[in-house]
Amino acid sequence: MKKFLFMGFIGIVFFTSGCGKNKLECSYTGTDTGKKIETKINVSFKDDKAYKVKEEIKMEFNDEYKNNIDSISNALEEQYKTYKEEDGFKVNITKGDSNIDVNIEIDVEKQKNKNVDGNIIDVEASRDDIKKDLEEAGYKCK
Repeated sequence: MKKFLFMGFIGIVFFTSGCGKNKLECSYTGTDTGKKIETKINVSFKDDKAYKVKEEIKMEFNDEYKNNIDSISNALEEQYKTYKEEDGFKVNITKGDSNIDVNIEIDVEKQKNKNVDGNIIDVEASRDDIKKDLEEAGYKCK
């Protein structure tokens, strides 16, 4: 009987806390001229509003474009330079022989009223609207 009550309590906690609804995980895989791109976006929510965004972008270049990795990496560094100095925005760009990885973390509260991450998501929107927008942009969300 105690086991049944405990399992019932766990079920109530999951049901009332919206377990699984406080995070959104989306991914995108595509190709562009000379590269394959894999992107993962994880959004954490409080009261149906985004409070933390993590984005991971992996770019793999073919042999023809490997020679351009330094210039592409420098352009990305320049693009994110102003954000790097802001509180609540972390970006890390790493490059290899044939790839560039970009990792971004945004603390939405610290970045409020700022144009963060090139408007990939509208952090003021609800979870359902953010999911819809990302899926319309080609992302698969769960």
